[in-house]
This record gives sequence, structure tokens and C-alpha cells, in this order.
Amino acid sequence: MMLDHYNLPPDTRPEQPLTPRELEVLAEVLAMIADGATSAEIADQLSTAETTLQSHVKSLLRRATAFVTVATLAGSLQQQSDRRSE
Repeated sequence: MMLDHYNLPPDTRPEQPLTPRELEVLAEVLAMIADGATSAEIADQLSTAETTLQSHVKSLLRRATAFVTVATLAGSLQQQSDRRSE
């Protein structure tokens, strides 16, 4: 991973990116939201409790956002490092 270059302690590294299954579920949920489905309707469609659905979606979005943010930052740091090397 690009962040290894910066020797970040393990507890400051982002969580792993979402698994293919997590991405699939998140895309399905977001599509239902875009179609105007309520949380209760989505939970029913996925055969889960509404509170469980909300908890999982919140966790998935937090992980996805953290990973993208850190990856973007790492890319910027790498570009700066590359420029200094030139």
C-alpha cells in the first residue's frame, strides 16, 4: 500500500477498503434511496431490521470516506515527494 512508504503506525492507517460484497450492498442500498425508498422499505427488502440497516450503512459510508480521504492524502504526499526528487 502506498501509505507504507510513510511508516504510519498501524493504528493510524485507514481500514481496509470495502469488500466486493460490501460495495454491492452499499450500491444496492444507495440505488433504493435514490428511488425514494424509506429505511423501513430497504430493510424489509434486505430482510433485516431497520436499525441494523442504518448501522451498517453508517459504518460502510464511514469506512469508504476514510479510505478515500487517506488515499487522496497519500497520493498528494507521493506527488510532493516525486517533485522533490526531480
